[in-house]
Amino acid sequence: MTGLKTWFLQISPRSWIRSAEVAWTPHAPDHGAEEPWLSRARKWKIALVKQEVLPPLPNWPGRHPIRDFVVSSNGHTGCLSFLHELRAELLVVRTALEPECSTWIEKFHGDPDPKASRRGFEQRAVEQTFLSPAGPRTRRDVARTVDEIDWNTFDLVVSLDISIPTRILRRHPHVVWAYMITETGMPAYRASQRGPLHGYDLFLNQCARRFPVRPWRAPHEIDLPWAFQTQDCYGWNPRSDNGSVGLDRHTWKLVEEGRLHFPKLNPGIPIRGQPVDFLRQYAQSRYFLHMGPRKTWGTSLLEASCAGCLVLGDPQSVVHSAPLLPALQVRNPAELYLRLAWLEEHPRERAELWRRQQAKTRDLAFLRPLRHLVEAVEGIRKSRGQQT
Repeated sequence: MTGLKTWFLQISPRSWIRSAEVAWTPHAPDHGAEEPWLSRARKWKIALVKQEVLPPLPNWPGRHPIRDFVVSSNGHTGCLSFLHELRAELLVVRTALEPECSTWIEKFHGDPDPKASRRGFEQRAVEQTFLSPAGPRTRRDVARTVDEIDWNTFDLVVSLDISIPTRILRRHPHVVWAYMITETGMPAYRASQRGPLHGYDLFLNQCARRFPVRPWRAPHEIDLPWAFQTQDCYGWNPRSDNGSVGLDRHTWKLVEEGRLHFPKLNPGIPIRGQPVDFLRQYAQSRYFLHMGPRKTWGTSLLEASCAGCLVLGDPQSVVHSAPLLPALQVRNPAELYLRLAWLEEHPRERAELWRRQQAKTRDLAFLRPLRHLVEAVEGIRKSRGQQT
């Protein structure tokens, strides 16, 4: 951004920036703009690393077809484009003994019994099975220690939470080390905005936005969302649109409380369960809706759009409202009912809105973060005298 534009955005009210994010509407995906960045990223050998105590994201280590990765998750799908478009290797590791590798425990900070919550996660790593081409497995079955892995084979390592201790990083100074804190409410997330932790180089901050201000993005930060993915990640899952409206668990509560109702042609269905369940639900849903009094990060908007739904919602109910379009904002049940009726009566306009939202999602969830990641990694490698 130019200096004048940066200054203007820095002094603009947060509400204005939010409105500008929603109002921005690209007309078509720019696949030609992706190719140079993809080509540069694919020169590197990349590892995506998760601890065995982390249920979401794929669990089947290695390099596989994207379908095998997706169905192996014990939760939502996460940053699939590392595995699909960037062809990273997935590594599942046991929790190292070093204190920094216990960062994941911070997610229990507000729990009534944090020790019990921790024990539950550790027990599920040993007992909870996931689907794999080789049959049911547990995360403990496939996890390796950090000392078993030859980190020299990688150019870029992306860790979910702090999976790899500082001593390993120091032994491999040629590797670019990046990490994502999996819960934005964890103290480590706020600390990471001030500077990268424990010797890592880059912090992936889960943000999906056009304007990297309020809060301002520091040089070591990359706006890369938890749902770093594309529509291609779900190409193996055929659409079976029956006109329904998919709802995340927060919005479904409004239905259970009798505060939200749907027309017969567009029944509301909860998006929940394991990936094989909620991907079938996404495939059936013509629309996806998020609203309610509790503000969430907004990851579900990107995931639902990538899965093929037309996403509606209240921009005040999410931190990152950029995936919405002005015509798809609904702030209360009455507005929703009227908007659904209009969309059903105008299929050509609905198709155009879907096309534009797909273009916007592609930019926010993939192209923009990919470009920022490549620029940052190449800058670090260049400063070390390495080929970019």
